[in-house]
Amino acid sequence: MDTDNLPPVETAEQQIKLEPHTTSMENPSISQKRSQEDASNFTDRNSSKKQRKNAPRAQNQTLKKSGKRGNRGGPERSKAKKDTRKKNKSNEVEGGPKPIYAVGFSKEEIAEEERRPKKKVAIMIGYCGTGYKGLQIMPDVKTIESDIFGALVAAKAVSRANADEPKKVQLVRCARTDKGVHAGGNVLSMKMIIEDKDIVQKINDHLPPQIRIWGIEQTINSFSAYQQCDSRIYEYLIPTHCFLPPHPQTFLGRKLEELAQEAGGVGLYRDRQEDVEDFWAETEDRYVKPVLDAMDPEIRVEAIKRVFADFETSREDNIIDSARSTNIDATNANLAHDSTLAKENSKVGEDILKDTANVTDGSADTSTISSTIQSPLEQAIRSIKHAHHQARLAYRISPRRLMKVGYALSLFEGTWSFHNYTVSKRIGDPSCKRHIKSCRTQSRPFLIGDTEWISLKIHGQSFMMNQIRKMVLMTAMVVRCGTHKDIIQDSFNAPKMVIPRAPALGLLLERPVFEAYNKSGRFKGGNSRGPIGFDKYEDEMRVFKQKEIYDRMWKDEAEHLIFENFFAGLDSLHSPHLLWASSMGLAAIEKTVDGVMDVDADKVLGEEETAELGGEEG
Repeated sequence: MDTDNLPPVETAEQQIKLEPHTTSMENPSISQKRSQEDASNFTDRNSSKKQRKNAPRAQNQTLKKSGKRGNRGGPERSKAKKDTRKKNKSNEVEGGPKPIYAVGFSKEEIAEEERRPKKKVAIMIGYCGTGYKGLQIMPDVKTIESDIFGALVAAKAVSRANADEPKKVQLVRCARTDKGVHAGGNVLSMKMIIEDKDIVQKINDHLPPQIRIWGIEQTINSFSAYQQCDSRIYEYLIPTHCFLPPHPQTFLGRKLEELAQEAGGVGLYRDRQEDVEDFWAETEDRYVKPVLDAMDPEIRVEAIKRVFADFETSREDNIIDSARSTNIDATNANLAHDSTLAKENSKVGEDILKDTANVTDGSADTSTISSTIQSPLEQAIRSIKHAHHQARLAYRISPRRLMKVGYALSLFEGTWSFHNYTVSKRIGDPSCKRHIKSCRTQSRPFLIGDTEWISLKIHGQSFMMNQIRKMVLMTAMVVRCGTHKDIIQDSFNAPKMVIPRAPALGLLLERPVFEAYNKSGRFKGGNSRGPIGFDKYEDEMRVFKQKEIYDRMWKDEAEHLIFENFFAGLDSLHSPHLLWASSMGLAAIEKTVDGVMDVDADKVLGEEETAELGGEEG
């Protein structure tokens, strides 16, 4: 009952005036007294109804303040739901911690700044991701965008009033790249002040050499670098020795031969490895045998045993010490960290470099290894591993094997479910459907120092987190393990497969494509808007990529042997999770733990940790 819409309560005097008459037997004073009592009773009844109606509302308000909900037929909850809005606002309290990208100005400084108009623009950028935690701006770590935003403020392209929060200028990125990933070309969209004709140079003056602004184009007001982008082109550079088969004495090398025999396909397996069939035998004769002949017989046997020891039994691999008491998943978790794997797997790269007087392009003379800090057994192990390292550097991929790489990569073209090529996704998730427009392999490998490299290019509409690096790893495993090509198709339909990420070192966003926007003609008609692209910056970009990206890439691989140690680690990993690369395919991993494939396969490689950034690569 809505008491607010009731007619006003009449007073006793009003009711007396309305009385037409009194009975002859009733005293007027008594009648007046009764009228007053009736009016009072009516008011009390109306008030009590109002109180009863409002009581639950007041109770609920009290319960809300105490963090409890009212009893709606279910058990009362004692814990209050966290107020995330309050938490977020607490970070904005004056005097509290500010994001590292925020540039603080006083109210007086903001007030005295001249107001200048902002325009919606597309900013063409390039960067080397080394030393940064990715592109996307974050409050507590150094990223590419945080440096760019600071440069925009310093160049007065962003006003002081907006210098504390990029959201105020609608900052949006075309493709989010992860830690250590580079970009020859990427695009940001935002509102900024572009009155200065030399604004690009002013911004670049406040940026480190490994980040460049190529140009700025004014756009329509509704432009979004992410929404208007049609597709992205990525490049992945990888040494050709990554396509060599696993050494036959490693765990994976042994299992490939064993499972091929079990599946009755030894002949087909060896046919697929025909062009590299004698590589390791020739390596032993040419590089390893001279080293072994110079060793004490007892040390020789133990050194060979140690070099090819699996992760489960290796005394050198510290990553196993803490995993023996748990299970194989704990052992595999270390593979997620490329740098950790490079340091912990064999330690050959850094040890050789530290103990060598002269190092050029990753090569080292074993005669210069210091004998004062190593035992004879340690020296022997390092010498054998270095012999394998020299053999890999000398490898040159054959045209036939290069064609296999290109063919395997081309099998990703089309629209598929990439739930096994990212983190924390399951089969059937519609967000995992991605369209790959083309996959190409460079026709001619190229030499950098003593190492041969090839370029893989992948053009797709959009990519999920880690998708490209996992696609590259799958391609490499199919070629190097002599795997049947059907395994790639199976990976799109399998509920769960463990596919590691190839090292981030080789990944480069070449450029995004805005074909539909440029064809729309919205920038024509004599206005100040122009098409979005990188064609007019080609010369600058070529010089930048060579100096800031490619040269750094070669140097990092030569110094740390990132690719070499990564694949050596995979080959030595005593785990059934990668045996899909054998002739038995998925059947080899169907029975692992209690007869059930591990559904939390991301944890096997520790890759659930990479999901904290969220989002996509682009």
